Amino acid sequence: MANLKINKTKYNTYYRSRVYNVQGSINLDTSDKDEAIERHSEVCKVEKLLKRTGCIDRIVDYDWFWKEDNHSGRSKVKAQQIGVLIDKWLEFNKRNIKPNAYKRYVITMDRFIDMVGRTSPPRDINNDTIEGFKEMWKDKHSEGGININLRGIKDFLIW
Repeated sequence: MANLKINKTKYNTYYRSRVYNVQGSINLDTSDKDEAIERHSEVCKVEKLLKRTGCIDRIVDYDWFWKEDNHSGRSKVKAQQIGVLIDKWLEFNKRNIKPNAYKRYVITMDRFIDMVGRTSPPRDINNDTIEGFKEMWKDKHSEGGININLRGIKDFLIW
């Protein structure tokens, strides 16, 4: 269940929407309570999607109707590209793992992008994609090398 929170500063009052079990909150960009309630109801509509990702700014890019220039009155999910997600994941890992492991992940993700392309959506990745990856690199890498790459891909997909 999402909660409507009020934040008061010395100069301003504004509202935000907090979804339980999700890291972060959504700024509703308003100090009007009625408008905040309307925007909060829009957040509640996509609460399941936000909970599935586990973090507001992680995987799902959402265009909220109040942040658009034309204020069309409808929010929509922006299509994600696998290349952008890989870049975010590598940036996240850069801070948390050793430099040699990071280099290995960069190489693995370059090989994976060779297979799927930077602009493909994440929903296109399935078992056939992984099997195709194994076939593509079977002649160029040993079985152990392929497994190291598969480990990196698995870590990315779990993230």
